[in-house]
Amino acid sequence: VYLLEDGDVISIWVGSAADPGLLHAVFGAQSFEQLDATAAEASLGARGGPLSDKVGAVLRQVRGDRPVPFMQHQVMRQGEPRETRFFASLIEDRTVGLQSTYSEFLTRMGFRPQQQQQAPPQ
Repeated sequence: VYLLEDGDVISIWVGSAADPGLLHAVFGAQSFEQLDATAAEASLGARGGPLSDKVGAVLRQVRGDRPVPFMQHQVMRQGEPRETRFFASLIEDRTVGLQSTYSEFLTRMGFRPQQQQQAPPQ
């Protein structure tokens, strides 16, 4: 389970290998196959219980840190069409829509990552 906030929407991606205990505690689903993303969006952070309360606290904190009036959240399951936007936001990772990572792009454009740059001569 991953959370990604892009300044507009809080996206929560759930992979098929997610722990059933986590799915039950946070989303109320017994398994990945039973996870209803729409129902999960409605009850996220409001189910009661320690883990659900922590997720709710994270959502409130993220929303509190942004100047937008109210940042919506969406829950998506692995394999849904909506996950394309989620993965396209991961600029450090190679995805279906991206031919290279951000780091590879910078290297191709002539920039070197800071950790690889040598110190200036003395």
